[in-house]
Amino acid sequence: MKAYSLDLRQRVLQAALSGDHTIAEVAGLFGVGTAFVNKMLRLHRAGVDLAPRPHGGGYRHASCPATRSCCARRCGGRRTQRSKSCAPAWRSRPASR
Repeated sequence: MKAYSLDLRQRVLQAALSGDHTIAEVAGLFGVGTAFVNKMLRLHRAGVDLAPRPHGGGYRHASCPATRSCCARRCGGRRTQRSKSCAPAWRSRPASR
């Protein structure tokens, strides 16, 4: 899911700060969740910029250029079927309990 635009974030904040609507009503007006409205209010109170943050990490998407080039190197450029060497690293790790 893509991050909400800065424009939407500012409009949600202004509607929440106006006091004319509850947080749930503001969320419904803009099609966002109440947690998002609360987050915008919290960031505003803290004096932090409302701009969306970069992706926080995790596994790269399979269509990521870096992943595709790595897979191409491992598979010798074959695109027909993914070999075991192209499986994500987390699949090869033993389960820990």
